[in-house]
Amino acid sequence: GKGEAIVFGDGDASGTTRHINSSYDHCQVADSIICNCYDGVNDEIVVVKKRMMHLYTVSRTSTVARKDADVYLGINPYTIARSANGECIVVGGDLHAMLFHYNREKRELKYSSILVFQRNQASEFPMANYATFGKVGGKERLLLTNQNGNIYIFEVPSRGEIEERQAQGEDPSPLFMCTTFYDNVWNPPQISNSRLESQVMTVGSSSVQSWIQTVNSSPNRAPNAFEVYVSLSSAQKELRTNVVGKFPIALNCAVPSADSKWLAVVGDSQMVFVCPLDKIIQGHIMKYKATSTEVYMPYVVRLKLPGGKALAHKLQHRPVARPYSQYCVWNDSSTLLAASSDNGNYVAVWSSSNWSLVKVFEYKKQGPCLSLRFVDGLDSSLLWAEDISESVSVGNVYCPKKKDRTFLKLPDRMDRRKRKRLSQAFNNFGGGMTKDIPPILGQRITGIGCTTGGNRTYVYTASTSQLSRHEVLRSWSPETHSKFTSKKFKKALLQVLLGARSSATLRLLPEPVL
Repeated sequence: GKGEAIVFGDGDASGTTRHINSSYDHCQVADSIICNCYDGVNDEIVVVKKRMMHLYTVSRTSTVARKDADVYLGINPYTIARSANGECIVVGGDLHAMLFHYNREKRELKYSSILVFQRNQASEFPMANYATFGKVGGKERLLLTNQNGNIYIFEVPSRGEIEERQAQGEDPSPLFMCTTFYDNVWNPPQISNSRLESQVMTVGSSSVQSWIQTVNSSPNRAPNAFEVYVSLSSAQKELRTNVVGKFPIALNCAVPSADSKWLAVVGDSQMVFVCPLDKIIQGHIMKYKATSTEVYMPYVVRLKLPGGKALAHKLQHRPVARPYSQYCVWNDSSTLLAASSDNGNYVAVWSSSNWSLVKVFEYKKQGPCLSLRFVDGLDSSLLWAEDISESVSVGNVYCPKKKDRTFLKLPDRMDRRKRKRLSQAFNNFGGGMTKDIPPILGQRITGIGCTTGGNRTYVYTASTSQLSRHEVLRSWSPETHSKFTSKKFKKALLQVLLGARSSATLRLLPEPVL
């Protein structure tokens, strides 16, 4: 069905409300929303819009949100993520990661630290393409996927530890450095663990105060990547943290499984790498050298994105016909792994029991498929969306192709007729244009979130138009069927019941079905 729009009040006597929307400048970014339900009654939502990060609280029984905090970033980020307890929030940029801590009681969102990645070449900007929190090495850690082929591992200190350092006038950045990640006991037979050097990378700790002064001096303009680098490198000290890599490709996303056994990695390659976390030796995942002997690790699983002649024909107007992947995600039980392909226009799903390809969700439209996630509590139900669409797809991995999906239609502030008229107006103004602009049928979707509280599961969709919410039913009951069924279904059900009067076969169906 059609979802409901989430609005927030201005707080004045008139009680007026406004829509919540989000924006990302980069066309391949689709994780601009984080949703959590910490108390079972309210959902906390973090969205990014125009170099600002906003935190809202919305009741699960209404559609009116309350703005609790916001902070000016000064950049257009590539990724945002939040820790399990909600205290730590990270924002990834062109060559750095901004860390914040949130005080829920005081509704305060403050800078914790700014970490700058090392540049190996003058022209290289190692973007933080994806950030996620997950249980790695026995505890929750922050993983930052970098353009240079490495996955940076950081610790997650508590808000109290950060505020104590700041009260003493000290930089809390060293609290985030990870130096004890490689504590597994597995060793390859060819070499002992003691003869390997731990893989570490240098990051710079930048001055938060100097960055705030920089963004405050130019509030109406976003600094370019070089200006950001100069600003953040002016007052930094070097720190070292563990990394996993180096992968032979530019990485777009790396996600640990919920059971802490696997690390899925995707990037500018047709391969999806799945690394067993207990067999990563000192950060080396593919191949490493010890003295003069090369030791190969046969435990890294390589899954291949579907391609072939059909994809080459579809992408014949592009220079490269190989599918790449932007995002990947695990289900709650770590039994299924899904990856979306922006140029292949599909979502592929593998089973972790034998790493076989169990499903490919394709669609006729040519828009890139970016954002995706599994529904909380429903292991085989997957959510995904094109970058511009009128709906979010909900697919069941184990259903036949003709019945494997349905759609969550997004509420729109402008219907098709108005969009067509607006497009005609633009074309009339631009009389000298060689080609008419067609109407944009849909919204620019910037992220999908999911929350579970009590017996209800909500799906939040962020777009450049508005923030909307749908409810996903986890079970079927007489109390809910009248609200969530269409007229066609009711008519078909009536025919079945009428047929049950004279058909002995239908009378054999269980009473609850009838």
